[in-house]
Amino acid sequence: SNGTSDTWACSPKQKDLILKLVDDHKLDKGDVEELARDRFNKPVKALNRLEASGLIEELIEKHGKSPARRDRR
Repeated sequence: SNGTSDTWACSPKQKDLILKLVDDHKLDKGDVEELARDRFNKPVKALNRLEASGLIEELIEKHGKSPARRDRR
């Protein structure tokens, strides 16, 4: 597959949110990958919208939505 390695099965919005959570919380991509494989038996990029939604919920539950930055607008 040339150039398609960056294609995600979920929605672009979900992809952005997953990447943002990883970034905000300095998560290990390997851990997130493992979570996806544990839960859904497939890599993060292969998750469909429903599965991605479950993964996002789990990440938010574990780590909170985003670090406390609410004081700066």
